[in-house]
Amino acid sequence: MELNPFSYIALTAFFINLLLAAYLVMTKPPNKARLLFTTTIALLALANLGDFFLRNTMLSVDGAVIYKLIYMLLTLAVFSLLHLSLTFLNKEFPKWLYAIPVALILITWFTDLFLASTVIH
Repeated sequence: MELNPFSYIALTAFFINLLLAAYLVMTKPPNKARLLFTTTIALLALANLGDFFLRNTMLSVDGAVIYKLIYMLLTLAVFSLLHLSLTFLNKEFPKWLYAIPVALILITWFTDLFLASTVIH
């Protein structure tokens, strides 16, 4: 099986994000902001790994599952960045905001709503 040449970009991004997350974990003692940033970087690394697999999949069924996983990871990354931003501003993260990513993840997993405009070869 020949790899898609564009998939190497996603694989490179995965390793760069993984190294950055490992560096952040190993260097200084963790605080809340550092842990949130490391979590965001790790989620983006996993999304890049999913992109690598998506670009090299042969079956459209596998592609749909990988797309759903990537959407879920990116949803969590966005809300992790929101939580990080509120932490830097010394604001409390409202508990009701946790319902939004949970709802988006459930909608993504159990429906094809976000895949309607996506062409999977």
